[in-house]
Amino acid sequence: MPEAASEVDIGMNQRSYKTFLLLMLAALLTFTNTDRQLLGLSMESIKADLALSDTQLGLLTGFTFALFFTLLGIPLAQLADRRDRVWLIATTTLLGGVAISLCGFAVTFTQLILIRIAVAIGEAGLLPAANSLIPDYFTSAERPRAFAFFLMGGPISGVAGYLLGGWLVETIGWRRSFVAFGLPAVVLGVLVCITLQEPRRRQFRHVEAIVRGANVSSESKGPSLVEVSKALWLNKTFRYLTLANCAFTVVSFGMSQWIAVYFSRTYHLTTTAIGAALAIVCGGGGMVGMYAGGRFASRLTGASPKAQVQIVAFSYLGTGVMNTLLVLVSGSATLGFVLFALAGLVGASGSAPVFSIQLSIVPARMRAQSLAIQLFVVNLVGMGLGPTLAGTLSDLLVPRFGADALRWTFLSFFPGYLIATWYAVRATRTVGADLARQSIKSEKDVGILGGSDGDSGGLADIL
Repeated sequence: MPEAASEVDIGMNQRSYKTFLLLMLAALLTFTNTDRQLLGLSMESIKADLALSDTQLGLLTGFTFALFFTLLGIPLAQLADRRDRVWLIATTTLLGGVAISLCGFAVTFTQLILIRIAVAIGEAGLLPAANSLIPDYFTSAERPRAFAFFLMGGPISGVAGYLLGGWLVETIGWRRSFVAFGLPAVVLGVLVCITLQEPRRRQFRHVEAIVRGANVSSESKGPSLVEVSKALWLNKTFRYLTLANCAFTVVSFGMSQWIAVYFSRTYHLTTTAIGAALAIVCGGGGMVGMYAGGRFASRLTGASPKAQVQIVAFSYLGTGVMNTLLVLVSGSATLGFVLFALAGLVGASGSAPVFSIQLSIVPARMRAQSLAIQLFVVNLVGMGLGPTLAGTLSDLLVPRFGADALRWTFLSFFPGYLIATWYAVRATRTVGADLARQSIKSEKDVGILGGSDGDSGGLADIL
């Protein structure tokens, strides 16, 4: 089948544009996520400044953010499935950047909560829209690497957030640090409007030119939320991977949001030292794991989708073992950082495969909404419950364990990793049938601009 890109002029060389698209999306993910690391590093300062408890900090970093991040994710994903995804990414990025900067002006817990809600709304639009765009440009064999490159913005944000954030908090204070962190997102939001293009516009115009009178507008309406939800519920692999990811996020995100506080209370390190160390171990380990997992999964795409899911199961179990060893046997901060780096490396290796598999077993017209539904469940339970649970358990255990309360809190998280692994293993038994069923329905697994299943260029140049 000839590449669709040969028939659709995207305004610049296809290979260069695909490379630029991934770079831009990765940059967006980086600069919209750095505030999470900054918030983790600032928690002790915010606690002292606003006189908060650990439970309030947990609500601030967990449930409140996750509630609005997930609630707004579904309607924003519906927009992504029906409307201009580039416009959606630009608008939400601008909102998120402004809100991050406004965090520095909060003087009460209520004000900070309301501003963090605005940050959540701003960040909710990127993932569904970006993950809907990527399959339009890359074939099924390329997608794990493409998703790995995009998701690498997460660990890169760890480097930038921890390294720069730790230094800024000690140098200019947490308030000015938030102002400084929000500005790059605002600039990127403007660049998205100027440089990125929505391929649907050109695709629909192309179809109209070939078949006059075609009802192109009906294509943009997309499936209803009920239709998507029913399809996903009947898809066993999607259901198992969502439950696995949910359990994994509860314990891993709960721990990562409190890890800076753990090292501060346990080893009495400065914010700058913690930030620099976490930048290396989280960013470095995450980037290596993300790249290795995506590249390895790409090699397994055609031959064994089951093997991709096995990578996910291994990453969940390995992360649990490393994080448990961190608090169980580490006798020094250095060993603790090394174990946390290994946990990040192993955990990140499953991110690209799980995104690739889940978006490959659903129809193209349902991608954004299917991702939003998964994120709704995973983030509301995982991102919302994890940090809140960690803060609440810490408060409850302080009377008995004192400064070691967080250590015992993290130890209690290990069963969550086992649950995640169990569901991922169940998904290995169903993924082949679900992928074959979806292939029969769609008949062709090509992107709007991605062409055949061969290497269409661009991605190989940067990975």
